Amino acid sequence: MKLSICLPSMSQVHADFLVSFNNMIAYIMSNPPMMPLELEIVNQQSSLIHMAREFLAQRALNEGADMLLLLDSDMTFPKDTFHRLMAHGVDFVACNYVQRVIPSIPNAVNLDMKACYTLPESTGIEQVNSVGLGVALINANVFKDLPQPWFDTYWYQKDGKKEYSMIGEDVFFCRKVTHGGYKVLIDHDLSKEIGHLGTITFTHDMVEVPDGA
Repeated sequence: MKLSICLPSMSQVHADFLVSFNNMIAYIMSNPPMMPLELEIVNQQSSLIHMAREFLAQRALNEGADMLLLLDSDMTFPKDTFHRLMAHGVDFVACNYVQRVIPSIPNAVNLDMKACYTLPESTGIEQVNSVGLGVALINANVFKDLPQPWFDTYWYQKDGKKEYSMIGEDVFFCRKVTHGGYKVLIDHDLSKEIGHLGTITFTHDMVEVPDGA
């Protein structure tokens, strides 16, 4: 089996991502889930995420990949991430990480078109309408069966009013996958161990001043 690890990024990546990534690669090499296993790591630098994902998927197929592991460069994950996703034996399974807002919300949307929460008691896999692609394992056959573009963004008019919302490349892909007869699944257990890296500007408004200071 050939695994293509697809890494879209800007010109730099987070240090914590590199630690997670290196630990995972070391774990894969020392504990291959099947034999033989051929590993390819592909990076595409772009400010346009949908174009980066499209290029990475196309290159993976051109190189004969059987599975694509999508990892965004602002994620953290445990070293056995690939093994745990692979163990489900499904065509498309991803992690339900949270958005970088305060208070945070999950990025997966359930089949009722509501936020899909990964709660402390959530376990196993769940079918959803859409999910972000920061940590996702996808069978190459999914891409082979679907027409291009696999990833795109567009604006649509909301509720017939002059209000517009954008469909991201991840939702676009999930909708295409569903229309193609595949299921979009999330792993709740692994999702609890996923981090979404970001930056915060710290100001004096955040300081808790002790009494008498």
